[in-house]
Amino acid sequence: MPEFELSIRGVTRRVRVEAGEGGRYQVTLDDRTCEVEARRTGMHAISMLFDERSVDARVARDGDRRFVAVDGHTCTVTLPERSAGAAAGGGAVGDGRITTPMPGKVVAVKVAAGDSVAEGDTLVIVEAMKMEHDLRAPFDGKVAAVHCQEGAAVQFGDVVAEVAPTEG
Repeated sequence: MPEFELSIRGVTRRVRVEAGEGGRYQVTLDDRTCEVEARRTGMHAISMLFDERSVDARVARDGDRRFVAVDGHTCTVTLPERSAGAAAGGGAVGDGRITTPMPGKVVAVKVAAGDSVAEGDTLVIVEAMKMEHDLRAPFDGKVAAVHCQEGAAVQFGDVVAEVAPTEG
C-alpha cells in the first residue's frame, strides 16, 4: 500500500491509499481509515464523497508534489522519492523502467515490446482518482518489455514497461 506525506497548515501527516473498484479507495490518514469515492469532474478537478460529505478539490502538480485545494485551504502532497533520474510527470525512471505514480487502473497500453519510441511518447495510461496519467518514454529507445495490460490494477511504483536506450 503506497504511503504519502500530506502537509496541512505546516503539520505533516502520513496517508496511505489503496485502490478499490469503481472509483472507490480506502484512505488511511494517520490512524483513521475511511472509504472514499472519487470522480474526475474537470481537467484538474476531483469530486470526492467520504463520511457522507461531498468535497470538491482542485489539483496542481509540480514534479513529485501535488497541491490540493479544498474548502479554501491548500494542502501539499509529496509523493515518495523515486530513484535518481525520475522524470517529472511521467512515472519514468532514468534506467528506463516506467513506474506508476499512484494506485490505479491501466486504461490503455499504447506500445508493444520491440516498438521504437521517442522521448515523451505515451506508453501507458493509468487512471487514478478519476484522472488519467500518461506514463511516457524517458528517452529515445525501444520498448524492451510491457508488464501490464488494459484493465489491470496497479499500485504505486509498479513497473508497467521498460525502455532500452537507442544505441548511437
